[in-house]
Amino acid sequence: MTPREKKLMWLVFIVALVALVDFCYSAINEFKSQSLLVSKVQEAQTALDESRAQIIQLPMTAEAKQRLAYATEPLPSDPLVRPQVSFATSVLAGEQLPYLKASGYISMGSTQIAIINGGEYAEGDVIPDTGEVVKTVDDEGVVLSLPENGTERRLLFEEEAIPADEIVIR
Repeated sequence: MTPREKKLMWLVFIVALVALVDFCYSAINEFKSQSLLVSKVQEAQTALDESRAQIIQLPMTAEAKQRLAYATEPLPSDPLVRPQVSFATSVLAGEQLPYLKASGYISMGSTQIAIINGGEYAEGDVIPDTGEVVKTVDDEGVVLSLPENGTERRLLFEEEAIPADEIVIR
């Protein structure tokens, strides 16, 4: 081995050693940050328990105690998650589906895309607002179907007058 190859080999060895040390250091820091997060959660829970104990000791009416007991119960479900509603059962019960506006369509060869409530939907797509599936799209409107019970409805495309000041000719 030439002296130059030996220097290069030592340089590669040092770089590999530095990479190994960096990996170990980052793994240790990750472990510390996870344990730090657990300790922060424990501190918050302790502070919450102390505050709750102080609030319970305050003089309150029976109604205020009931409200406090209700407020400290955990929620049955996440309030930020949209509930899943089956529109098929509401249609069978005689209720009306949410209003959808079909404003036009785009024809790209054999693919037809309907513009419904500002979103673009091709045949087979599901509309998230209602759970309906786009069955067909033609030049007059779009046919939507509920897969649970096969109920279909047809939305006709609505024309909108575009103000003259919004028309741009390029």
